[in-house]
Amino acid sequence: MKKNFLSGLISLSLLSGCQFSNTQNDPFEHYNRALYDVHQVIAQEIYLPIYGAYQYILPLEIRTGINNITNNLLEVPNIIFDLLQGDIEFALSDASRFVINTTFGVFGIFDFASNLYLPKHQQSFSKTLAVWGSDPGPFIVIPGIGAGFLSDHINTVTQFKTMTKLSINHNALSPSLYLNQKLGESGDQTLLILKASDPYTVSRNMALQKFNNYKNAPSYQSLQQDLIDEEMMQKDS
Repeated sequence: MKKNFLSGLISLSLLSGCQFSNTQNDPFEHYNRALYDVHQVIAQEIYLPIYGAYQYILPLEIRTGINNITNNLLEVPNIIFDLLQGDIEFALSDASRFVINTTFGVFGIFDFASNLYLPKHQQSFSKTLAVWGSDPGPFIVIPGIGAGFLSDHINTVTQFKTMTKLSINHNALSPSLYLNQKLGESGDQTLLILKASDPYTVSRNMALQKFNNYKNAPSYQSLQQDLIDEEMMQKDS
């Protein structure tokens, strides 16, 4: 399902390539393309082998637990961005998720809150800008970090700093948890992008499409209903 979604997203990006080829959000395209080539080498030679080994060595249950811990720590910036967007309902839900999963979920290993119909969602600095009708900033490529708008990179720093502050072992745990999150987000996506004739344009268009989609993000009620429907389907099966 995830790969089909990514494939569809990349196909849409390719179709919209002409529309955004001279976008005002990419004033540094000449330099970005050179840096993107460097990043692709890093992704292929370092990140993808780590991603493959991680998937091969660790059982699904352990990977799920690690991912749950990561998501639980990121509930803190989620709450902040909820409030900045004026979304009190999501802020209360995310705060409840953090408290419940940190306690009953054993420091976030288990997503106990979803069983109570508290939906999981991801907030970001970019989404906050989109909600208030602001621009995401220029498209920037940072080798080893990735390609994205300025707001995306600010969000990366925010997430990493949050995990560093909240992790038990600041020096070792937070980088490993954050690496897990980024690999999980970008592993399959990177594999698909590499197959494109112009990976740079695809990456830029995907970032722009993602930003635009923030404006039509699902509501709290719809996400909560998804949890209820999922539970009903599991009971029926």
